[in-house]
Amino acid sequence: MSKSQLRMIAQAAGVALAYYSAARLGLVLQRPGTNASPVWPPSGLGLAALLLLGVQVWPGILLGAFAANLLTLTATFPGFLAACAIGVGNTLEQLVAWLLIRRLNETADLFDRPKRVFRFVTAVTLACALASTTGAVSLWLTGIISGALVLPVWFTWWLGDVAGMLVLAPAIYCWWRVPRLGLSGARTLELGALVAITALTAELLFGGWVASPVMDTLPYLVVPGLLWAAYRFGPREASSLAVLLSIIAVGRTWLSMTRMAAEPSDGQTIFAPFLSPLLSANTSLLMLQLFVCAVAVTALSLAAAVTARKSAERALMDNITGRKRAEGDLGESEERFRATFAQAAVGIAHVAPDGRWLRVNDKLCAIVGYSQEELRERTFQDITHPDDLEADLNFVRRVLACEITTYSMEKRYFHKRQLNEALDLVKQLHGLLPICSYCKKIRDDRNYWHQVEAYITRHTEARFSHSICPDCLANVVHKPGS
Repeated sequence: MSKSQLRMIAQAAGVALAYYSAARLGLVLQRPGTNASPVWPPSGLGLAALLLLGVQVWPGILLGAFAANLLTLTATFPGFLAACAIGVGNTLEQLVAWLLIRRLNETADLFDRPKRVFRFVTAVTLACALASTTGAVSLWLTGIISGALVLPVWFTWWLGDVAGMLVLAPAIYCWWRVPRLGLSGARTLELGALVAITALTAELLFGGWVASPVMDTLPYLVVPGLLWAAYRFGPREASSLAVLLSIIAVGRTWLSMTRMAAEPSDGQTIFAPFLSPLLSANTSLLMLQLFVCAVAVTALSLAAAVTARKSAERALMDNITGRKRAEGDLGESEERFRATFAQAAVGIAHVAPDGRWLRVNDKLCAIVGYSQEELRERTFQDITHPDDLEADLNFVRRVLACEITTYSMEKRYFHKRQLNEALDLVKQLHGLLPICSYCKKIRDDRNYWHQVEAYITRHTEARFSHSICPDCLANVVHKPGS
C-alpha cells in the first residue's frame, strides 16, 4: 500500500472520528426521539473536511454519521435502517454542498468577495434540504416518528445543518488555509480585547446574569463585535468570533432551559434572549440559531466586502507604482535614445510619410550641409539625386501599402553647397560660348547648335519677347523699293 493511500485512509478515519464526536455533541440537543437537532456541528466540520482534504474523505463522513445515529436510535431493525438512511443522506448532503460550492466558485478563496459568500450560502441552504428530507422521511417510514412530526423535524434538521455549515465551516476553512495569526503586536492586542468584550457581552446577555426583562430585547448587542472583526480583520476572525458567540449563546441557553425544566416552581425567572417558559427548548434553540446564522452571514459578507476593497486598493497602488516605474524607465529610455540619436557617428533622421524631415541629428546636418531648421522646411525629395529619387519613392509607397515593413538602399543627397553652385550655374552664363559668325547659333556641350534665344532660355531664367528694332524696321520692313 502506497503512502498516498495510507494518508487517505488516515484522513478518512480522522474525519470519521471528528464527525462522530461532533454528532454526539449535537445529539445532546435533539428533539426527543427524533435525532433532529437545532445545533448540528458535524455538518460544518464535514463540509470543511471535503473542501480542504478533498472528496476522497467522504467514507469518513458516512461512517461517522452512521455510527452516531445507530448508537442514538433504538436498537431495532427499523432503527438500523433509519441510521443507514440518515448516514447516506448526511453524506450526500456534504457531497452536494461541496460540488455546488466548487461549481459556483472558480477559486479556492471562498470568502474574499461578497458574491462568493452569497454563493456559499446558496449552496449550503440547498444541499441541507437533502439530509433533512432523507432523515425526516426515513424516521417516519420506519415508524420512529408520527406523520404530524415530519415537518417540524424536517425544519429542525434543515436549520441545524445550515447553522453548522454557515457558522463552523468558514472558520475551520479559513484557519486551515492561513494558520498563522500574522498580526502586529498592537493588532493582536486589539483582537484579544475584541474577543474578550464579545465573550463578556454574550455571557451577560445569554447567561441570565441581569435580572431584567430588558435583556430579552438586546440580542443585537453582540452584533457590533462581529462587525468590528469583519471590518478590522477579515473573514477568518469574523467567522471565529461567530463560532465563539454561538458556543456561548447555545451553551448558556441550553443550561438555562435545563435549569428551568428541573426547577419549574422555584419562582425564579431567567431573563435572556429567545428564552421563555412559553417556548419549548427546541423552539428557543431554533430562534437562537436563526439569529446566530443571520449575524454570522452579515459579518462574513461585510468581511468579504472589506477584503475585496483592500485587494482593489492594493491592486490600484501596485498599478500606480508600476506605472510610475514604467514612466521612469520610459524617461530613462527616452534620454538614452536622445543621447544615442544626437551623438551617433552616422546620420540619423525621422521622416514623415510625405517626405518632411521630423528630426535629424547633427551628423546628418553635417553630411548635407543644412541646419536642422533648414531641413525641417524641406523634404527629402528636395535634396535627393534625381537618379535615385524614383526608386526611393517606390520603396516608400510599398511601405505605406503594407507590402514591406523595412527597406534599405544606397542613394545620393545633394550637399547644400552643390545645389547652390548648380543654381548659380543655371542662373548665370559664364565662360566661352561657341557662336556661329553667320547665323549666330550657339553650340552646347553635346555639340548641338541652338538658336540664341533657345539656349539662353534653357540655361537661364530669362524669357524672350520678340519685337523689331528701329534699324531692322527701316532696313527690312520699309526697305526702299519694296
